[in-house]
Amino acid sequence: MNHRINLNFSDSKTFATLEGKAIDGVLDYKNFPPVEYKYFSRLSKLGYLNRHSGWDKNLCEEKQKDLLLEYKEEKADSEKFLNLSKHIQENIKLGNELNRKIYTLSDKDKILDCALLIIELITNENGFSDRIHRRIKE
Repeated sequence: MNHRINLNFSDSKTFATLEGKAIDGVLDYKNFPPVEYKYFSRLSKLGYLNRHSGWDKNLCEEKQKDLLLEYKEEKADSEKFLNLSKHIQENIKLGNELNRKIYTLSDKDKILDCALLIIELITNENGFSDRIHRRIKE
């Protein structure tokens, strides 16, 4: 079974411990989330090269800094994507609720309000409904 490990990667002590284990080649990271898996895998390879290829310690430390910077950028991108995905899911749920509500309404203006809000949610275009209402009133 492939279970995700539930570690707090945001905790600096935990993260430093994991980095040390990766560099020493004793970290089992196979069930880490993708961004962490990539970072610790690359860090393990760097540790291996340091131990077995005679790489200069200063070079390894520089490369580790580069890997950490890449990790932080990828982590931030991953968080943005996750938040966007959650926002889209919420819009879908709300759009479905409004769609069901339309079938219970008899007032044409309220039906139009719901339909415009659904379009706004689907397109993620804030203010769409208000702009269309203003155009209708002109």
